Amino acid sequence: MVALSDTILKHLENNGAYVEALFADIVKAFDSLDHNVVVEEARAMGARPFVVRMLASFLFERSQCVQLPDHEPSEFVNIFCGSPQGTKLGPLSFLIVFNRILTTIRERFKFADDLTVLSLRLSPPTTEQSDLIKIYHDLKAELGKVKLAVSETKSSYMTFSFLKGNNHSSHNSILPTKKTVKILGILLDDDLRWNSHVDYLTKKGASLLHSFSNLKRFGTPTEVLKSVYCSYVRPSLEYACPAWHPGLTKDQTDRLETIQKRAVKIILGQNYSTYEDALKQLNLDSLDSRRHGLTYRFGLNCLNSPAHCRLLPNFASPPTGGPVTRLRQIKNNCPQLLTCSAYSTERYRKSFVPYFTRHFNNIDATNI
Repeated sequence: MVALSDTILKHLENNGAYVEALFADIVKAFDSLDHNVVVEEARAMGARPFVVRMLASFLFERSQCVQLPDHEPSEFVNIFCGSPQGTKLGPLSFLIVFNRILTTIRERFKFADDLTVLSLRLSPPTTEQSDLIKIYHDLKAELGKVKLAVSETKSSYMTFSFLKGNNHSSHNSILPTKKTVKILGILLDDDLRWNSHVDYLTKKGASLLHSFSNLKRFGTPTEVLKSVYCSYVRPSLEYACPAWHPGLTKDQTDRLETIQKRAVKIILGQNYSTYEDALKQLNLDSLDSRRHGLTYRFGLNCLNSPAHCRLLPNFASPPTGGPVTRLRQIKNNCPQLLTCSAYSTERYRKSFVPYFTRHFNNIDATNI
């Protein structure tokens, strides 16, 4: 999600730039996975023969039956498709097939069965159909070859542009055009301002607090209430925060902080005086402070990861000397400061890469 938003925002730094996005939904992706296709794709990608045989043994000759309450089970029937749930080889079997889809497209972002494809343009499309329509037809054709299908009703099309009057849905006559999509649990607006996601989080937090307040009525001890809040309510307000925390406005930050203010009032009851005092009593940090820490630690993990360090500037590989975990070691192994390309829009400045770069460069390793 961080890579997706960074790609969009970085491209929109260009004057008149325009981004089209295809959010593809696969029809019953894991349930429709053909076992023969998995084995053939594993063989085609160069898997060793004993690995192919092991995968075939895992998938083939499976059967299932159905049993309703107070009824005898049905007869067992052999199944020839579907990825077994609850196993490590199940998702891997799906990825063997799905990772070979649209490999020629550079701007594609995948997580499990979620696929997002971008078309980066320096001006709005002037032809009758957008670039993504052709990509969409290619996607349908490639999925058909492996006996999968894309859902035309659940897949969607979105345009991103900082130009006034961002409305080019007429170029797309197949997919539904949306202003907001939910991807990996995050609501993404076409203006990249995170209003819909903050609305979603505040409503969800308020709903969780309603159930949480019932515990107080039953005389639940303060420490137990705090534990429940920290493990049940707060994580929902911090999910995937590196993707969206840097772009929050003060008003959005205050709205999210209100959820924790209500929570500590419930926990302390009559002992509550002020929010700052309540945080000290319960030994809690503000949500804004926690999200900053989580975002910064995510950046350090990226810096130390061969797979994800490319998100950050100046590093094509992890710091010298092998993997490191402490910030002092990272700064000593990477004495040069991270450099971020110049930005011309406030929305890109308030995104993850510039945000992390600024804070990383401002930390003195000698004081850690």
